[in-house]
Amino acid sequence: MPYFFILPIFAAFLVVMFIALIITRYFAKDMKRASAYIIWGTIGSTLGFIILNVIVNIIGIAPVAMSEKYNVSQNIRDASRFISLITVIIGPFIASVIGVIVGFVCGVYIVYRKRKKLERLTTA
Repeated sequence: MPYFFILPIFAAFLVVMFIALIITRYFAKDMKRASAYIIWGTIGSTLGFIILNVIVNIIGIAPVAMSEKYNVSQNIRDASRFISLITVIIGPFIASVIGVIVGFVCGVYIVYRKRKKLERLTTA
């Protein structure tokens, strides 16, 4: 299974983000504002990782389930099994990278938007 490779890398990513959070929060006083970006980026990347991997696994398993449920020819059933095999083996690698990147960007954007809104409220 590809998750034997993916999960340790993701766990290492979370450890690096935790260390970066500790450093920016407690030791680098001039970078304290960056800690919110790190927290929300990590939350977003974790959600992106989970959501995209669930979607990929559903997409990978659905063709086999549908071909078993409905009466289809053996050629179509074999093709759906092959597509599912490729999706379940290769898909998590791609989904994990995309989920982490998009989730991190969304988390950073949330903090950026909140800070801009707070800045507008305090200057008005």
